[in-house]
Amino acid sequence: VWTEVFQDFAALYPEVRINRYSVEGDRYVDQILAGKIDLYLGGINRVEALDNAKIQHTTLYEDDMVLLVHKSHPLAGSPGVDLRNCRNEHFINLDPSTNLQQFISALFVQAGFEPSVVMVCDYTLRDQMVAENHGVSVTTKLAAQKTEEKNVTYIPITWPAEKRKLGLVWRRNRVFSQSMQKFYDVACEFYREIHPNL
Repeated sequence: VWTEVFQDFAALYPEVRINRYSVEGDRYVDQILAGKIDLYLGGINRVEALDNAKIQHTTLYEDDMVLLVHKSHPLAGSPGVDLRNCRNEHFINLDPSTNLQQFISALFVQAGFEPSVVMVCDYTLRDQMVAENHGVSVTTKLAAQKTEEKNVTYIPITWPAEKRKLGLVWRRNRVFSQSMQKFYDVACEFYREIHPNL
């Protein structure tokens, strides 16, 4: 999804150069305050919990969480699944330092169990490992819909009913440059098309 946003922006404003960095966890807050990055685009579920009066954010998209499974899995085709009923599953997780995995780990805490993790890998390999039936994985609905693996399907997680929030974060009272404003506008429009109710 991030790649598509940047592709849209580059097509509209080829003269504007963007330096992209991968920032995991909450480290982006320190980098924003230090002036190392202008805008953060990613998961923002923990922004409100930070209670930092020096940063500001806007929500671009809220995504449902799903269980990604092989098409032969007994749960495949189910209308929904309670994560508490998945304690005997073998999970394929992302690296624990990633913002998304930290959000997913909080779901496991709510569900009251520590998952049996058979593998930790990146996004692409995770989908492949589920397709090879090595385990199941918790992910966002949008990511599940965009996977290129044909042997997987997803089941909506009915509890915990937490949504993954994605958005933009910047330093409060920061005067946007023209380039920042253009990127902000493109990102908002991109997600408005995906999720028109926001």
